[in-house]
Amino acid sequence: MLLARPTHAELLSALQHNDTTVGEGHYRIALFDPTPERIEKAIKIVSKDKAWRNKQDIWYTSAPLLQEGARLPSSSLV
Repeated sequence: MLLARPTHAELLSALQHNDTTVGEGHYRIALFDPTPERIEKAIKIVSKDKAWRNKQDIWYTSAPLLQEGARLPSSSLV
């Protein structure tokens, strides 16, 4: 399951109401094997609004990787 929303509240609401539309925005979550139990875990993670990376195959962030013209270093594109 991949979800993105413009606000924290909208992402939390999408998870709580089983809205699986991908959407767009800075608040994003990726959840593998979205069982009801794992969705509840994702809701708890998003509620804390703290980045969560690859613990239990769940990724959450509210910060974009690149913004305001930022670029990846050319060495990372190899």
